[in-house]
Amino acid sequence: MAHLLAITSQKGGVGKTTVALNLAVALAEKGRPTLLVDLDPQGGIGLSLAQGETAFAGLTEWLAGTATPEQAVVPTKLDTLHLLPRGRLDPVDVPAFESALFAPGTLGRLLEPLRSRYAYVVLDTPAGLGLTTRAALTVTDYALVVAQTEPLAMRSLGQVLRVLDHVRQA
Repeated sequence: MAHLLAITSQKGGVGKTTVALNLAVALAEKGRPTLLVDLDPQGGIGLSLAQGETAFAGLTEWLAGTATPEQAVVPTKLDTLHLLPRGRLDPVDVPAFESALFAPGTLGRLLEPLRSRYAYVVLDTPAGLGLTTRAALTVTDYALVVAQTEPLAMRSLGQVLRVLDHVRQA
């Protein structure tokens, strides 16, 4: 059964996607089957891999029932690394995407059939503590909080810890 890790932060632009991508690659290079899931409506994983933000079908299609897990998960050059990209998401549909992921049990049900295939599932979350990030935190075993060492980031760290504590208790 896979360990689920959420990469999160209150602020944008701190390197969450870079950390998620590099962590997933490092785990895969160590021979640990790893799935990198792009929960960010901006589709940063696809963009980081020099692909268009809508180059791959993925989570959006799986959530909508127009793709199976086998169609949504993309292999990489590393045999031990697979991606579940965001998929094709029109920016006007972001609120519906986030609401669907936040619906009780949805993200857990989506990830459940994949957990037995991987040692690690790394979830790249969007900036902030909104619905998608909270959905990710409810299903994960671990949260890695990315922060810059600057005054605003340090002041917002308490907000992240408050949400983590709330999710843990709930």
